[in-house]
Amino acid sequence: PVCEKDYSAQKILFLGRLCKEKGIGELIDAVAELRKSYPELQLYLGGSWVDKDLKEKADSYSEWIHQLGWINKEKKEKYLKECNIFALPSYFEGQSVALLEGMVYGCACVASDVGGIPQMLIHEKTGLLVPVKDTKGIKDAIGKLLADSVLQSTYGEAARQKIEKEFNLDTNVKELVEIYHNIYR
Repeated sequence: PVCEKDYSAQKILFLGRLCKEKGIGELIDAVAELRKSYPELQLYLGGSWVDKDLKEKADSYSEWIHQLGWINKEKKEKYLKECNIFALPSYFEGQSVALLEGMVYGCACVASDVGGIPQMLIHEKTGLLVPVKDTKGIKDAIGKLLADSVLQSTYGEAARQKIEKEFNLDTNVKELVEIYHNIYR
């Protein structure tokens, strides 16, 4: 494993542009609801703010929302190691590098069932997929993970293994070379 993970930590990480289209409003609302049952729950937002109204909303929850700004590699690794849940509730997404990073670090992941995400995150095998713009779905998925640290560990390890197997550079280069050899024979 990339790191030993504390799946009882109650720390959620988001990395990316902080804007409406990334589902930040829904994520904040979902975590605010979850804090009623999990008062220790913390949300870490890494990225640059695009939406002034959402930043003001996050500012109003400063006791549990940690605004990290745009972070360098070392800080990103620190939060990927410390946080046990990674959330990406985007409205649209291709193949998210941030989600790949969350998976590599064994985070239990919750992400929107949109774009390239379902090819990366297999629902109830390597994480949980939620409908787009669905605050209740995000809340329920994160709540399911918070209630079961063994489930978090299971999804986190399965996600890490999937990335190692399917997104391994050496394996992909070998497969690509084999494809070229077959084409030009």
